[in-house]
Amino acid sequence: MMKKIFIPLVVFMLGGILCSCLGAEAEIVLKAGGAGTLNLEYRAARYFQNIGALDGNARWPTVPVDRADFDRSIARLNAGRPDAVKLSSFSVREDGPDTVYRAAVDFSRLEDILPLLDYGGTGVMLIRGEPDSLTLNFRPAPGPVDPELLVLAEEALRGYNITMRFTAPSPVELRVQGGGDLRIEQEGGKAGFSVPLYQLISRDEPLRVDFLF
Repeated sequence: MMKKIFIPLVVFMLGGILCSCLGAEAEIVLKAGGAGTLNLEYRAARYFQNIGALDGNARWPTVPVDRADFDRSIARLNAGRPDAVKLSSFSVREDGPDTVYRAAVDFSRLEDILPLLDYGGTGVMLIRGEPDSLTLNFRPAPGPVDPELLVLAEEALRGYNITMRFTAPSPVELRVQGGGDLRIEQEGGKAGFSVPLYQLISRDEPLRVDFLF
């Protein structure tokens, strides 16, 4: 059975991926009026369950994994607008060597959850217009990467994918710059993409994905 690993708008450094095998699925469900839900699923090797503390989450509302991480991040997001976001559900289960974390975050405005989608300042942009657009920028690792390390990464990450989905009450259009081996789904008010994780981290060109809704 092919394994999948999902990452919401995150380009992890190559070494971090090899050490943690951490990823997440992100699904944004936007309702009429602008409120909605962000559904997240993180998969992490159990020996790396403290990623929430190790990645600097004590300072930034990024990559929350455990329940305590989410509670801290939600509190920070609500600092300027009380009750802007709410953790509506959270669960943990074991799956082989991994721990799988699932969370649902309700929001009143799409803007309120952008910090959860922008690990390390990767460049997530929301532009209000006609239509509105949510832009995701995946940047290649800075500087050259050791070819031997890439070989190890390809073996370790085989079968893992990055997936992002967006659902809205109006039609959603997906635009991609820098393509590559992306699998795209697009129909009516739903759009999404999936890309092999190894291909994303080993690419030397940036990837930009725009959801227009």
